[in-house]
Amino acid sequence: MKTMLTEFNHQWKKNLNKINNPKKLSTMKKLFTTMLFACFALACTTVYAQETVTIKLYGSGGSRTITCNGESSTNGKLTVEKGSIVYLNSESTDFTWAFFTKDNTHKNGSEIVSNERPYSFIAEENATYYINYIGRGTDENLSLDATVTAVANGNGTATVNDVASKEVKLGDRISLSAVANDGCEFVNWTVDGVEISTEADCDVIVQKTATYTANFTGGDNSTSINSVETSKNDVIFDLSGNKVNKVSQKGIYIINGKKVVK
Repeated sequence: MKTMLTEFNHQWKKNLNKINNPKKLSTMKKLFTTMLFACFALACTTVYAQETVTIKLYGSGGSRTITCNGESSTNGKLTVEKGSIVYLNSESTDFTWAFFTKDNTHKNGSEIVSNERPYSFIAEENATYYINYIGRGTDENLSLDATVTAVANGNGTATVNDVASKEVKLGDRISLSAVANDGCEFVNWTVDGVEISTEADCDVIVQKTATYTANFTGGDNSTSINSVETSKNDVIFDLSGNKVNKVSQKGIYIINGKKVVK
């Protein structure tokens, strides 16, 4: 569009310079200005029309409300300007509130995005969200309680909300923090061996009871031994971040924050 306007401007000025009649020249200049502004307005309108996205909210068991810039929808669909802040809300007197998910219900495997009501986010693309009440979008026996634990695999420390372990709710936002020892480097955070972030300090949404493992490289604080004596108070994890009750076979374990090789 910018190229078209530039060429239009060039050609008009070129032709205007050929007009010798002052009255005709004045009339043509006014026409030129009017057409130029009309083209500019058309360009702005076209760009504006392309910068909208549609937000949908599905689910049963409660109301469905989408709000943005003073405009509200209760039928589960609202078209908004891209970059706007959107609020999703739901109320029910019959069911226990759980959380919002994206793309599908929690029962069908979709991840939780928030347990807050209203839930706010910046609309960057067309998106579909789901409301989830216990038994409506989730399993009837789903517990909303969860325990999150942070452990270090290597030379460093790991915390969740500044502590080693914390009781939370599904859909809570938690802060993970990893600090490498001198001469060592942070690699990533993993849950059940799957990478979830390469940022040492990051926020995540709780999906389940889980152990978040901060992996480090460099240095050596491991202890190689043939037998490992543990007490009932020891906190033991394998390298996948799974908590275990005892060291039952050869391998590498994290015992009370220290790497031990059996």
